[in-house]
Amino acid sequence: MSSGVSVSNAALTTWKDHKMEPNSLKYMVLMIAPEEALLGRSHEIPEIVVETIKLKEGGQHKHADERVEEAMHKEFLSYLKIDNCRWGIFLHEYDLGQGPRAKMVLYSWSGEDATPRLKMSYASSREALKDFDVALTIQGTDYDEVVREDVIAKLPRF
Repeated sequence: MSSGVSVSNAALTTWKDHKMEPNSLKYMVLMIAPEEALLGRSHEIPEIVVETIKLKEGGQHKHADERVEEAMHKEFLSYLKIDNCRWGIFLHEYDLGQGPRAKMVLYSWSGEDATPRLKMSYASSREALKDFDVALTIQGTDYDEVVREDVIAKLPRF
């Protein structure tokens, strides 16, 4: 069953702009707005919108050091609250001894304390993001499921 929630034009444009400049986007957090419509308290048509965006600092091809990467990931995770649902796209930059790599990961977050209705709405709307070309999709309900090192271990090695 599809929720009928589509991606806003602004969110699609933001994603396409950053696909034209690879590795310029550090992260983007997406949400369904207005949330009141999901809860039956508004007659507005909900859509997937950009909640926040962070551009990569220091040029698009410069890889950040490990401390900076960890700090950026922690900042990104601060938007994924235990009582809400969100999608996030994060550019993981890492080096496992074969040279620097950069891969986009989609986080499908349903915090364990989010309402069942919110979780169902986000789960049924995930298909709308299929055109967002990413290396990996991670589903999480708890912060233990989105630890940076564990996510990197799941990324393709090429």
